[in-house]
Amino acid sequence: MALTQGFKDTMTAAVADPAAADYDTALKAEIDAYVARFKGTPDFPDPLDWRLFKAQLLIESGGPQGKVWKGRVMQIGNKGDPGLSVVKAAAEGRIADAEGADLVLSADLKSAMKDPKQSTDQPVLNLRIGLCYLFARLIKNIRDEDIIDTSRPPETYKVLKGDSWWKIARHFRIKVKDLQDLNSSAVTRGLFPGMELHVRWGKHVRELTGWRTFDYATIADRYNGGGDADYADKLEFVHKLLLAAPKPAPTPGAPKK
Repeated sequence: MALTQGFKDTMTAAVADPAAADYDTALKAEIDAYVARFKGTPDFPDPLDWRLFKAQLLIESGGPQGKVWKGRVMQIGNKGDPGLSVVKAAAEGRIADAEGADLVLSADLKSAMKDPKQSTDQPVLNLRIGLCYLFARLIKNIRDEDIIDTSRPPETYKVLKGDSWWKIARHFRIKVKDLQDLNSSAVTRGLFPGMELHVRWGKHVRELTGWRTFDYATIADRYNGGGDADYADKLEFVHKLLLAAPKPAPTPGAPKK
């Protein structure tokens, strides 16, 4: 579907409005922090244009003249919005409900969300939570498994009555297969009390191992979820407006860079 002239006019005016820069400092800082943390991870874009996310901010809020410009600028916390509950789950350590947000949530944002003086009705916090949710949704692959901790030395374990491969593996926090691979002859003979096994301690690894493409269509799908069939086209339109916008005039007397 073609974008309406009303939308184009609203966004063109929004980009030209000096107040559109209200959250630029916070937005740039947040994107810079994500780049610093994740640059070099598989498929993470380099460079990453912060104006792509400013375009999303303007669409979600309606721009400086929109009703929510001084409030829920990313629609986080609105009825039907899943973003807040997902990021809250990450902040509270409920990994099963975090949808990967635990891997992108910064300690600083976690602290801000727990601060009773801050609220999702405040635009900067709303923006930060929205970005956290978006980055979580853009994770493609997560490695989440128990592995052998090679920093700890091998040990032996004497089988007790009632032991099973699963019970022993769980105690040492390793996979049953890894335990059995260390004791192939015992697999054939079967466990019995007094048998000595070779064991290794394990550790749990949870890390992101790949990103989706940071393009208009993917961001529209992962953040908007299909609620607006024109979201990708809107994002492209506003992003191109921002790319074409003239740079702000330097402040008189300011040192040249």
